[in-house]
Amino acid sequence: MRGRLYRRLCLVAVLPVVLYGCAYHGAVKADSVAESLGQVTQRKLPVAVAVLKNKTLQSKTFRASGGGHSVEIGYYEALTAALHAGLSNVFVSARLIDDPTQASANELLAEYDLKYRETSRNDWSGNYGFRSLLTVRLKEPDSALVVTEVQHTEDIHYSPPADAKAASIVTGGSLFILSPITIPLTTMAVGREAVRLVEDAIKTSVTSVSEKLLTDARVIAHARAGSREHAARTPTTTPDPVRERHAVTQPPSKYDDFLNAVVVVRSSKAVASGFFVHKAGKIITNHHVVGSDPTVSVKLRSGTVLIGTVMATDARSDLALVSVPQESPSWLELARTDEGGIGAEVIAIGTPEGLSWSVSKGIVSAFRDLSGAQVVQTDAPINKGNSGGPLILLDSGRVVGIATFGIRKDMAEGLNFAVAAPTIRAVFSQQLKP
Repeated sequence: MRGRLYRRLCLVAVLPVVLYGCAYHGAVKADSVAESLGQVTQRKLPVAVAVLKNKTLQSKTFRASGGGHSVEIGYYEALTAALHAGLSNVFVSARLIDDPTQASANELLAEYDLKYRETSRNDWSGNYGFRSLLTVRLKEPDSALVVTEVQHTEDIHYSPPADAKAASIVTGGSLFILSPITIPLTTMAVGREAVRLVEDAIKTSVTSVSEKLLTDARVIAHARAGSREHAARTPTTTPDPVRERHAVTQPPSKYDDFLNAVVVVRSSKAVASGFFVHKAGKIITNHHVVGSDPTVSVKLRSGTVLIGTVMATDARSDLALVSVPQESPSWLELARTDEGGIGAEVIAIGTPEGLSWSVSKGIVSAFRDLSGAQVVQTDAPINKGNSGGPLILLDSGRVVGIATFGIRKDMAEGLNFAVAAPTIRAVFSQQLKP
């Protein structure tokens, strides 16, 4: 009688555990993750960032279940601390903020998000696969324009740890009599392993996005522009002939009318060039410069920064038309079809490698047809950042083409191309009506 009662009590105690298993609730420790990141690099970019806490992640957890066990791992605090530490290693200043209005005008606003999804499952072996995606976006706080966005994908492979397998063997060997003890031990082992995997994924992901930001051309261009603007505003106390020579107002140039019509265009995809083609604030640039962004940042030679609306794009000819809410006293006309023949002298104006309003000179080498679009071949240098800038005929001052791409110099010298004026006129015939 007593034996039967004992077995019934054991069954009542064990059955819920066997049927429903145990759930592990834990979190990755913020301090240990941040401290373990170490120094990503000794070289820091002269940019200040304000990291906006993603409070929507506070209620989210890494969740996994199977084999009678489930885990929920909180990662918000650890991820936020890790990003703060990682970005502090890349930028001269990084601080955490609770609200976007707390970011100052001389900082970039850093936004982040982390997502997990299951990619594979084997309930028999207890092996599971997950994929995490960390996204970090840098924006200008005033205009909300995206300077850059970087991501890192990390695959997580889970298999039961040895102590969890041992506890499971004991559970079965005891015919589940010891399950009130062994199953919680198994769940703890499973939970600790899950925490370790999430922690490693956060470390790897933050390190990766930090290294990507350190070498991101758009961030570097932003840093250079900021350094130049800071230098222009800051007087020098010690006479320095070289510094003073660069700080003084540039002497007048015969190309000033052309230069004043050229702008720097910044999107989430690139920092490049464009030019006013109409007094009413209409700007021509490349489709690959604006990408799918509905708005872009437009910087005038005067230093004014405007929000530009992308009016129209044509991916086939790599053209885009942008409008800003301000008339321009300087704009460029498109060349006629009967001018600018082979051998005509031209200048290209743009932002090669972040060096705004640079002028290079060459000639029209040939006219080509590429995928139905007429292009101008020229030996005037076209480097990264020149995209969207005008190729101007010196004899008439009209635009014969819009710089698009150049062949790498290790492959060929002096092979650069611009979408020809007739193609621009045809693509935007409605928008550019007088």
